[in-house]
Amino acid sequence: MRMTDEEAFAAFCAMRWPETDGAPICVACGCLEHYTTARPRTWKCKGCAKIFTVTTDTLFHARKMAMRDILAAIALFVNGASGTSALRLSRELNIQHKTAFVLLHKLREAMAADSVESVGGDGQIVE
Repeated sequence: MRMTDEEAFAAFCAMRWPETDGAPICVACGCLEHYTTARPRTWKCKGCAKIFTVTTDTLFHARKMAMRDILAAIALFVNGASGTSALRLSRELNIQHKTAFVLLHKLREAMAADSVESVGGDGQIVE
């Protein structure tokens, strides 16, 4: 069964702001007070007047894909045992190959940025 866009939006909010159970927090100043703007799924901070969305300052910022398609792409990416090709992703989600390629590249970049940490004091590296 496919997830609706509203369910995907709620899931994104819950992942972005888990400390407030999905209630928006300003990305600029951290204020909890906000207005809902005329644009759907967009808020304006009462503290600093910055307009923000759930994807502001994330790797999904300025993406025009539906949120359910982004979540589906993440699921396909992380569940692929030997990786996911852009061609497969484009077929599965019915999107252009270039869109799938860029999305997968951004996901790989984000995972690589957080994957290397030093563990213990003996200089061993865990990836």
